[in-house]
Amino acid sequence: MQSDVKYHLGARAELELFSGKRVSTELLCNPSHLEAVDPFVQGYTCAMQHAAGKDGMRKILPIEIHGDASVAGQGVLYESMCISSINHYQTGGTIRVVCNNQIGFTTDPSYSRSSIYCTNLGRVFECPVIHVNGDSLEDVVRVFELAAQFRAKFHKSVVIDLVCYRRYGHNENDDPSITQPLMYDHIKRIPDVFGKYCNQLIAEEVITS
Repeated sequence: MQSDVKYHLGARAELELFSGKRVSTELLCNPSHLEAVDPFVQGYTCAMQHAAGKDGMRKILPIEIHGDASVAGQGVLYESMCISSINHYQTGGTIRVVCNNQIGFTTDPSYSRSSIYCTNLGRVFECPVIHVNGDSLEDVVRVFELAAQFRAKFHKSVVIDLVCYRRYGHNENDDPSITQPLMYDHIKRIPDVFGKYCNQLIAEEVITS
């Protein structure tokens, strides 16, 4: 990890759910080499499931978060998915979340892939692909619940296309208004997602202002 950014270091946490149950979570170290961590997640999960015994696939769930440009542009994800259903490699399915902010650093989708959807890779492996508006929080929750239920029942991967936008630059040094002026002029006029949801709840008389 020398010379890489500090927020690519891994982390562990134990969370308490509303039900009172506790769940252990772990974020693996993920270097700036896009998608390079994917096969490590699969191998790590497989080892953890094996150590957990016969219920390992039910107890341990791999979740991978991708970018729209890297899903379409990096071959390592295809290679990882290609062996995901082979005996001794399978993990009972992965929930793959594509954070589709419709830009790859400074590259528009029309210049980074030939397909309409960045998630078309999921169709190659017959995974259900669910497209959801990232600004519609309740729909996002429903989609994630559906993905978890599908994976638990059918032991197959699910791809979630979380269609959203990046409000700021790719990193601390990037000013997207230079490379995507029209897109970011529009984004500046969009209220943030929390403000929009608060207004929705007030309009539905769930909360008061």
